[in-house]
Amino acid sequence: MTDPPPQPPAPAPSDDVAFTRWRAAISSLLAPAPPLHQEHTAVQEQEHARCQKWKAYLLQHSPIVSFLATALPSPLHDSHYVCMPCPPSISGGFAPQIGIVLCQNRLVSQRHMEDTLAHELVHVYDHETTDVSWARCEQYACSEIRAAMLSGECRFMRELRRGFVQLNKGHQSCVRRRAALALSNVPHCQGENVAEDAIRNVWAKCFSDTAPFDEIY
Repeated sequence: MTDPPPQPPAPAPSDDVAFTRWRAAISSLLAPAPPLHQEHTAVQEQEHARCQKWKAYLLQHSPIVSFLATALPSPLHDSHYVCMPCPPSISGGFAPQIGIVLCQNRLVSQRHMEDTLAHELVHVYDHETTDVSWARCEQYACSEIRAAMLSGECRFMRELRRGFVQLNKGHQSCVRRRAALALSNVPHCQGENVAEDAIRNVWAKCFSDTAPFDEIY
C-alpha cells in the first residue's frame, strides 16, 4: 500500500482566503449526505457499483489511464480513486488529501470516465512532479491546460459529439475552452476575465509541455 499523496504546498499569505475557500469546496464533497428515500439509495448503490466496475476495468485495460497511473512518482492506491455522488457541474476532481474523485452520478459512460480519469491523473502528475500551488490561478490554469490537452477529451470525435467542429486549430480551441470551464468551478479563479487572463499568461509554456508523454496522445 502506498502512502497518501502529499499535502499541497502552503499558499502565500495573500492567497490564504482564496485557498481556504478552495479547500472548503473540495472538502464539502466528503460531507455526510443527508438521509435519502429508499429508491434514491438504491439508485446511488447502482451508480456506485457501475462506477467501481468501470474504474477497475480502465485502470487495468485503458492504455492512457494505465500509462499515466504508472508514470506517477508516487503511485496511487486503489483507495485513492473514490466513487461518490457529486454536484451537477463536475464529473471528477483531484484533491491531495483524498486522491481522485469520480462522480458516479455524473459519468454517463465508460469512455466519459476514461477521459475524466486521464484528466485527473495529469493533475496528480503535476502535483507530484512540480512545485504547483493550487491557490494560484495561473498555476491551476497550467495544469488545466495540460489536462485538457493530454487526456484525450479534445480529440476530434469527442468535439464532434459535443457539436464543436473546427478544422483550423480546433484542438487548441477545445483546450482553451475546457480549461476555462474547469477554472470557472474554482472559487478563487472566478471573476471577470480572471480565468481567461490566467490561461493566456501561461498558454505558450503549458501547451508545449506534454510530460509524461513524448507528444500529444
